[in-house]
Amino acid sequence: MHTCIDLFAGAGGLGEGFSRAGFDVSISVEKELTECETLRQRKLHNELLQTNQADLALKLATGEMDFAGFEKSYPKITDRVNKKVAQLELGTADFSTVYNKILNGLKNRKAGALILLGGPPCQAYSIVGRARSVGKIVLDNDPTALDKFYKDQRHTLYKEYLKVLSVFSPEIFIMENVKGILSAKTAPNASAGSVIEKIFSDLQSPFKAISDDPDFVKETVELGINFSEDGYVLFPFTASDKSDLFDNVGAGIAKNDFTIKSEKYSIPQTRHRVIICGVRQDIFKSLGRPGVLNEPPSITSVRDMIGSLPKLRSEITKEKVQAHKWAKRVKKEVSDITALTNIDIADGCNTVEYPHKGQVVGNVELAKFIEDSLGVITSHKTRSHMVSDLARYYFCADFAERHGKSPKIEDWPVSDLVPKHANINRSGNRPSASGFSDRFKVQVWGKPSSTITSHISKDGHYFIHPDKTQCRSFSVREAARLQTFPDSYQFCGGISKQFHQIGNAVPPYLAYQIAKLIKNYLKGI
Repeated sequence: MHTCIDLFAGAGGLGEGFSRAGFDVSISVEKELTECETLRQRKLHNELLQTNQADLALKLATGEMDFAGFEKSYPKITDRVNKKVAQLELGTADFSTVYNKILNGLKNRKAGALILLGGPPCQAYSIVGRARSVGKIVLDNDPTALDKFYKDQRHTLYKEYLKVLSVFSPEIFIMENVKGILSAKTAPNASAGSVIEKIFSDLQSPFKAISDDPDFVKETVELGINFSEDGYVLFPFTASDKSDLFDNVGAGIAKNDFTIKSEKYSIPQTRHRVIICGVRQDIFKSLGRPGVLNEPPSITSVRDMIGSLPKLRSEITKEKVQAHKWAKRVKKEVSDITALTNIDIADGCNTVEYPHKGQVVGNVELAKFIEDSLGVITSHKTRSHMVSDLARYYFCADFAERHGKSPKIEDWPVSDLVPKHANINRSGNRPSASGFSDRFKVQVWGKPSSTITSHISKDGHYFIHPDKTQCRSFSVREAARLQTFPDSYQFCGGISKQFHQIGNAVPPYLAYQIAKLIKNYLKGI
């Protein structure tokens, strides 16, 4: 069995995909406590299924048994799972600590290739991050904001990845990051070098890139570690029409070829990420280049993924509204501030306790991946919303139903429905906005959703449910489905933390497709 090390693991999207493809994710390294708890629960789930203990996995998934109770009853299994997760902040922790944690995780490694997964935190490379820094210069009169942004330590966290590459010398690595990394510079001035070209160069020769770090060299000498000077050949998973290898920066394959547009590969959202595959040179000489992802004939839409999930109602902020009166309350709000007629409101329940329904349609493999073996749906519940926002959600969903797109603020009727924001002009026949004209954004049934981001944890205005009768934003499970997390995947922490984990993750089904390519490629070893 091939073995994986998962760095900057987050909630485990990359690792889940490789695990489902038959890889052993022996150690996951993550700094956040809540994410580590999520990782432990998922690893426990997978181990229980692998050892034919689905009954215990079901009890954990449905809340019949919590993790603490399981730990008391099954300490040996828990201890085994806990060793597979290391809560460490890479870049801050001594490398000796990181090395020993990984080494301990690999203690029972079986024969097969070693794969390094993960991507450094993306905020430091994001276009939004750079824009916010410029905004601080203008709005906060802080001329140092952009310089502070470029000195952010997260710009150099990929070097922690290089250290692990140099020491453990995996046959293959998969490195993921935001699309903004392709345009990022190493400094704010126009003549500064390209971040991605620097990263490409370092990934090809990781030992060379970190050998001038005296503290790291000192630590490795004390540990008795011999560096690997193996280099890597870099490949994208999408450039099927290119014959030249990316064996030199700028040669053959363009940097944009490393961008994967998720919607092309059955992921029901327009999530565009940079994913780099590195193959150790000796493996490349033996096996050549890995394959590329195949594009299915049709997209997977929002309706395909969540259309059959049970209808919900949201709570109303600062109001106690009984279920049977909810529809009446919302109808009044909608009719008071919109010109909409024939208003139809679903009188659903607030939460749904693990219904055995809600099938994914279209892609059979994806449906099997999502619904997995337990056949339960967890975390399908909504947040509370301001009563005025319920009417706005209804209007947006109704507009999308009639026009096939989410409305801009210019499409709204002039009424109390229009948000009272400083950037919105409410005078005249139609409102207008100086910025953020799509502040309220509904997803459209027949299309992939917009990118599920960590911002969903702060509010739901960008992720309005397309069924106008429900007047709400997405539930945790709906967001997870659009990220292609299996229905039994549990996210720890409060609802905001759950959304945050989902938004930051790599879509597991995309990782699964990549993992299958790698598994097939490694058959030649």
